[in-house]
Amino acid sequence: MFLAGTLVGLAVDLSLYAILVSLGLIPALANALSSATAVVVMYFVSSRYAFKSRGGPLTVVLFFGWYALAIVGVSALIQWGVDGLGLQFFIAKLLSLPISFTANFFAVRAIFHFSGRPHAPVAESEPAADTVGLPE
Repeated sequence: MFLAGTLVGLAVDLSLYAILVSLGLIPALANALSSATAVVVMYFVSSRYAFKSRGGPLTVVLFFGWYALAIVGVSALIQWGVDGLGLQFFIAKLLSLPISFTANFFAVRAIFHFSGRPHAPVAESEPAADTVGLPE
């Protein structure tokens, strides 16, 4: 499901990126805006379907905080590809995708795993792990 959500987010991201660059925005700014829009889509897909989490405020802060940092880094990378390497803007964006997809998958999985699910309480009838085998 993460892949399906990523593809929906990617469609939003690439479409908006192409439109913004064609309107005259520099690639870094176009990427920041298109990626931020796609992140909102990705949050709803990831939290509801991919990781089945009802994460609270901490999850939301970590999710959007991670993506804010990732967007800044990837936007700088794309701009460097255009200005420093002479790549066409869309090629620079496409070349950044494997890096961002991999980093985002592991970051989001960790965010939802550690902050999105409360630990299950130990049942009353089960002894605590540190008291097993000890006399009462």
